[in-house]
Amino acid sequence: LEFRRVLFRSAFQWFEKAANKGHARAQHNLGVLYQQGVGTERDFQKARHWLERAAKQGLADAQLEMGILNFWGRGLAKNPTEAAKWFRMAARQGQASALSSLGNLYFRGQGHEKDSTKALAYYRMGMLGGDPKARRWVEYLQTQLDEKQQAEAKRLAKGDFRDLRWGMPMERDRKSTRLNSSHQI
Repeated sequence: LEFRRVLFRSAFQWFEKAANKGHARAQHNLGVLYQQGVGTERDFQKARHWLERAAKQGLADAQLEMGILNFWGRGLAKNPTEAAKWFRMAARQGQASALSSLGNLYFRGQGHEKDSTKALAYYRMGMLGGDPKARRWVEYLQTQLDEKQQAEAKRLAKGDFRDLRWGMPMERDRKSTRLNSSHQI
C-alpha cells in the first residue's frame, strides 16, 4: 500500500510538471488525480482547472470529464446544459462514453428536451463506439419504443441526421473505445 502511494505521488509530480508546460494529456491526468484524490488530496476546483485547460485544447477525454463535473456539480454549480455542451464536443471526436452520456441527457430530459428516440440513437452510437454500459440502455429502450421510433433511432445513429453525426464519416478505431473522424472539427 505504501509503495502504491509513493508511486501515485511520483506520477502526480511528473504530470504536474508536464501540465504546467501545457501538455494536454498530462493536464487531463492531473485533473483526474485531483478528482479522485490519488497522489494528492481530492480537490474538485483544481480538477476542474486542469481538466478545463486540457478540454480547451481539444482533448476528448477531458471534455468528457468536464461534462461529468458539470452534470454532477463537482467543483462548480450543477449544470446539465453545460454538461451537454462538453459531452457534445467529446462526442464530435467519437468519444463513446460522451455519446452515451448525451443519450442519458436526452433520456432524462436534462440539458436537452426529453427524447427517447434521440436517446436510443446516441446510446446505439456509444455502444458501437465500445461503451459497455450503452448496450443495456439500447436493449431497454428497444422494449419501450415502437417500431417506427426504433427505425428513426437507427436512421439517426447511422448519420442521416446531420446534428448527430455532424455530417462526417466516422470509423471504429479497433485500438480504443473511440470512433475516429476522418475530418478535423
